[in-house]
Amino acid sequence: MDKNPWKTTSSRTVYRNNWISVREDEVIRPDGKPGIYGVVYIRPSVGILALNERDEAVLVGQWRYSVDRYSWELPRGGSHPGEEHDMLAVAKRELVEETGVQAADWQFLGTVDNGNGVA
Repeated sequence: MDKNPWKTTSSRTVYRNNWISVREDEVIRPDGKPGIYGVVYIRPSVGILALNERDEAVLVGQWRYSVDRYSWELPRGGSHPGEEHDMLAVAKRELVEETGVQAADWQFLGTVDNGNGVA
């Protein structure tokens, strides 16, 4: 489907901090009925699949407030304002910040819209 079936009738930012903003849109849904859609905006971010010489993945573990549990994850992090043009530099910085590891070789694996139902 190439044409957007949603119509936005109004939009307002309902929350903003240094990491995210939340927008609430009044919409006409594809079924023609009015509704509200919440959109979370997060600055561009990276996830890094770092492999050691034995092809073992480097993971980080931390308590995640949002899900109230400890989580093992790929190293990841967000860009700072003005960094969006060089996501490789963001990835290199985040890998060192999160793990203390520096990678010798880098390969771009693709782009993912993570949580694109709301973000």
